[in-house]
Amino acid sequence: MRWAVVFAATILIGAAAGGSVNAYAHGQALAAQHGGQMQDVHGHWLECVVRGNILSIFVTDEHGRPVPATLVSGTATVLVAGQPTKVPLAPGAANELSARLPGPAAGKVTAAVSLKIGDETLTARFAAVPVSQ
Repeated sequence: MRWAVVFAATILIGAAAGGSVNAYAHGQALAAQHGGQMQDVHGHWLECVVRGNILSIFVTDEHGRPVPATLVSGTATVLVAGQPTKVPLAPGAANELSARLPGPAAGKVTAAVSLKIGDETLTARFAAVPVSQ
């Protein structure tokens, strides 16, 4: 009888530990692959990168696999020199969507992004994205 209690306790502890490990692993942030800022949005990871006057959004699924840019459409509203500017995001190579800003950005940029992947709409706000040249 005693072994049954020990066995049941071991199974319960193992199940509880396994469940919490899985939940933690699912919520871990992916590393930025392009030096930008990451956001977890409804089962997708978005990375925002600003280089000069180009804003890029890289889209991956929850496991870090690239989502083809041809399957994604969207816009970004970006603060440049204190002025909000709405720009369309165009598909680029692989999983990158990009837009040309009205002028070169400097310092850090704030961007609100709205994407559509199939029937799903994703929105994210990126604050203080560093600008690289």
